[in-house]
Amino acid sequence: MTVITTQAVAIYLKYQGDLDGFTRIGTKTEKSVISDDQWLKIEEIRTQTFLLKQGFLSQEAEQKLHQMAKSLFADENAFKEIYRIA
Repeated sequence: MTVITTQAVAIYLKYQGDLDGFTRIGTKTEKSVISDDQWLKIEEIRTQTFLLKQGFLSQEAEQKLHQMAKSLFADENAFKEIYRIA
């Protein structure tokens, strides 16, 4: 499993979560920083975080989300950016 860095999250935010747009116009450097798999994991975490903020997740699902975030993100700041936009 690849760790998601703050730099990868910044690229995700630059393209506003638009994987198609990133695929078409992203630079080689950007594409070396974030893979499609990482992009999709960020999207999954963002969606789950949105549901959490709306109060739609069970306590068990919330715990799973936090565990997944801890294992995927290189540091807390990367996750905080996703939490902020969710």
